[in-house]
Amino acid sequence: MPVNVVERTLNAMELGKLNVLHLHLSDDQGFRVESIEHNLLHDRKDFFTQKDIRHLVEFAKQRRIRIVPEFDIPGHTTSWFVGYPELATEPRPHQVEIRWGVLKPTMDPTKDSTYEFLDSFFREMTALFPDEYFHIGGDEVEGSQWMQSLAINTFINKHRLGDKNGLQAYFNKRIQKMLRKYNKKLIGWEEILDEFRENLAIDKDAIIQSWKSRKSLANAIEKGYKGLLSTGYYLDHLQPATYHYRIDPILNDELWLFNEEQLSHVLGGEACMWNEYASQDTVDSRLWPRILAIAERFWSPSSINNPDFLYERLFRMSHLLDKMNTADVCEPYGFEQRSQSNKYTALVPLTTFTDALQPESELVWKLENLPFNDKMFRDIFQRWSLNDIRLRELFDDVEIANSKRLWGQDIGQLSKNLATIGKIGLQVLNYGAKRILHPNANDSMNSWPISQWMGYHNQMLYQLENQVNEVRLAAVRPVRRLLNSIKIFT
Repeated sequence: MPVNVVERTLNAMELGKLNVLHLHLSDDQGFRVESIEHNLLHDRKDFFTQKDIRHLVEFAKQRRIRIVPEFDIPGHTTSWFVGYPELATEPRPHQVEIRWGVLKPTMDPTKDSTYEFLDSFFREMTALFPDEYFHIGGDEVEGSQWMQSLAINTFINKHRLGDKNGLQAYFNKRIQKMLRKYNKKLIGWEEILDEFRENLAIDKDAIIQSWKSRKSLANAIEKGYKGLLSTGYYLDHLQPATYHYRIDPILNDELWLFNEEQLSHVLGGEACMWNEYASQDTVDSRLWPRILAIAERFWSPSSINNPDFLYERLFRMSHLLDKMNTADVCEPYGFEQRSQSNKYTALVPLTTFTDALQPESELVWKLENLPFNDKMFRDIFQRWSLNDIRLRELFDDVEIANSKRLWGQDIGQLSKNLATIGKIGLQVLNYGAKRILHPNANDSMNSWPISQWMGYHNQMLYQLENQVNEVRLAAVRPVRRLLNSIKIFT
């Protein structure tokens, strides 16, 4: 992410009282900070210079925001090995990865040279980032290269470490001691507590960030550590704001589980935005305005949880942030569906229709909350039913047709589906007003039982909603709501 993207993110964070920016700065797909001492580390094209980092730290400080860096070790480290293969468990030539996921390359925690390298690296980076916390990652260490190495297995047996979790715990303890030398407190993802034998557990001044389950937060607090919750706050999964709003680092009905001192160990939460499926051009629509709902959750009692009041303010804030919906009635599918396509790597440009969409449609939300008898439904459904006629010239144009591959998704099909949804919506309204199942009096549908008619249209709505890959036609929801409420009219 370029400097200007981070700057505007910090500006918006200040508006929402978000006071810590955690930057994930190294992974298998890149190393993003310039190192003077180890200048083969950072990517040659896409990295922050040290001047950039100093500027961003000061820029954030002026907005009362702290920047916490993360350099993920000992897994997610392929990019380190491109310039320094001797750090790897398998010291062979490596390339920066373009695939996503949990990969096998890991640092070798048994060699003193690994710690000598990391010590000089930390000395340089801790001077660059003044915050008292320093994140070492520690997640998703695949471990198979460790367990296949005769030398590493000998080391594990000699030091009575047991298995790969014990070896990572040994590594974490040495890293924690190293960071303490530079006046930093270690933060790591929840896996750094996978091994908790007394002689291997990291010291209690470490911060545990729970990303897979709420249970791991409770587990960390019970063991005497301080913790952060990220479970339930993953913005890249494109869940609606209400999903995040229902989740609290500590819910009211969980208070009895902890004493007062333990509750003070819950430092808060963190919203996560990973960028496998976001670019500098689309990340704003993934962050805002939903992250404001999470910010409110962090600053408010869990008893404040009215979703209608939330949305009234959320969309108002969205306009304040000068956001614009590219398409009123479409929403992008999130991480799960896109990852299943197996077509995305770091080299795939994120410039399709779905990348431009807001995660939640303001218009659809309004329709979902209107009284059933509101006249706005008929106006909107009429407009939708005519949508494809109005846009047909666009979709029939030869040049546009030739460039459909650039759109990524079939917008022409979406337009047809929206028109069908509008027509179904009008039929539902006509049944509510006149008990007519089909506008053509001779159509056999008029003889159907109402349950068959409803089932047929619900099935159609499901197909229309999901027909175009990676795009959810959110216009279905208010029509489905009206359809399923027909019993109110009978």
